[in-house]
Amino acid sequence: AVQQAYLGVVLQQVDNESIEKKGFKVRSGVYLDSLVSGGSAASSGLRRNDVLLKIDNTPISTVADVKEKIARHRPGDVVNVLVNRGGTETAVKVTLKGLDNNTAVVRRERSE
Repeated sequence: AVQQAYLGVVLQQVDNESIEKKGFKVRSGVYLDSLVSGGSAASSGLRRNDVLLKIDNTPISTVADVKEKIARHRPGDVVNVLVNRGGTETAVKVTLKGLDNNTAVVRRERSE
């Protein structure tokens, strides 16, 4: 069965308005507007308003970049995420979870 991994976040594009309101120290990218309780991002220590810079050493500049990188993984995979948090770059290892907020891979049952 196809299983998709999720970060468990609502993503927003960094723009002039968000830079002004939230005081971001970067001029472009994607920030975590909110996190799902118990989701991959929250469980790994990512925080609201972290700006994603890289996932597995690949630069992130759009919401589509994030979705594409995460879509290549399954629940239980670990990705390396680099974020800008208040002007400081922080590396975080994120263990990806599925929709039910666990890392188990569901196996198809065989019937006779």
